Amino acid sequence: MRERFPTRGEPDDVAAFVRGATIVLDTSVLLGLYRLSAPARAGAFQVLERVESQLWIPHQVGEEFYRNVDTVRGELQAAYAKAAKELRRGAENAKAAFGASDRWKESRKAVADLVEAVIAPLIVQVSEVADGDAAVVDPVDDDVQAKIERLLAGRIGPALPPREVRARVEEFTTWRVPNQIPPGYMDAASKSAPLRAAGDYLLWTQVLDHASAVAAPMLLLTNDVKRDWFTDTRPRPELLAEFAAHSAHPYWQMHFDAFLNVAPSALHVPVDRATIEEVAGDRAEDELLRRTDEFLLRVGNIEIADLFAAVAPGTAIGDLPPALRRWLTTTLLNADPAVRVKYLRDLRAHLGSGPWDIAKAAGEYVLLPEGTLRPEDQQPALGDFGAPTATE
Repeated sequence: MRERFPTRGEPDDVAAFVRGATIVLDTSVLLGLYRLSAPARAGAFQVLERVESQLWIPHQVGEEFYRNVDTVRGELQAAYAKAAKELRRGAENAKAAFGASDRWKESRKAVADLVEAVIAPLIVQVSEVADGDAAVVDPVDDDVQAKIERLLAGRIGPALPPREVRARVEEFTTWRVPNQIPPGYMDAASKSAPLRAAGDYLLWTQVLDHASAVAAPMLLLTNDVKRDWFTDTRPRPELLAEFAAHSAHPYWQMHFDAFLNVAPSALHVPVDRATIEEVAGDRAEDELLRRTDEFLLRVGNIEIADLFAAVAPGTAIGDLPPALRRWLTTTLLNADPAVRVKYLRDLRAHLGSGPWDIAKAAGEYVLLPEGTLRPEDQQPALGDFGAPTATE
């Protein structure tokens, strides 16, 4: 019976599989190199260089890489600029506390001088740290892109004819998405343009095309965390079955950090534990963002309790994505005072943060004991809530 329903499990010898497979790099792996520290980036490139002759990417990956690389390249520099901006904004807020009239003029000047004496040098130091950060990539002389292009020279699949692209996008939108056939169907809700939503499917079909043309096992490396690619850490069984219909050779897929973890034994190349942990941490952040996006797309019956399914317990309030904090602001402001108090106590229990911290992070508001939220700059600092009563 099993021969009528072909699929394959994890390779018996992962190290041997890694050494013999065509290694397909997803866009997320290529762009993820920009988000690593300089030492981790160097370690990742060292491993990729060891398997250079095995590398291959679908044409779709190249398209997505060049479409997004300018934005991703500038993320770290933008973070430094935002840090300096926040310091400046804090300084201006401190000075504005005394108002703009002549009242308390001398006091305002004394505080302004003190704040400038502290903040101005800090902003300069932030700029100096940015200038010396080896992880920042120069957009004019991008050595990361240059290394990627050298690694993949001559190892890129052909572009699909426009008519074929259209046919595959229509197949994706009219058949695969409604039936939740992996991969890519989870992108349909968040990407309005069908061509963009079908990106993962186009990548997958090009992998299948390549598998039909070459006689080799294939290993896909990705940082994608969506459930239309993985069940836990294993490929979706539908993907294994579809690949088996196109090739007699085995297929497997791994997250990039898992690949780096087996590289020392499989490829005899050293990989620092810190590099593996950094790559895994970047993927964990993508997972948080993905779960948040899914949560925010569920318009209609959103409840504060839904937050608990979107964010892991104990998540620091400062690590919540901006989109989720904006949602919290709207929810807290629109709630009745009594309900708001309970919301914040529940959030404290789940996130491990005091309700004051949550209220301020949600939108720079101070929570009054009766459950009223007012702008932070209009209220004195208040203490935390006590334990919930037995009736709550």
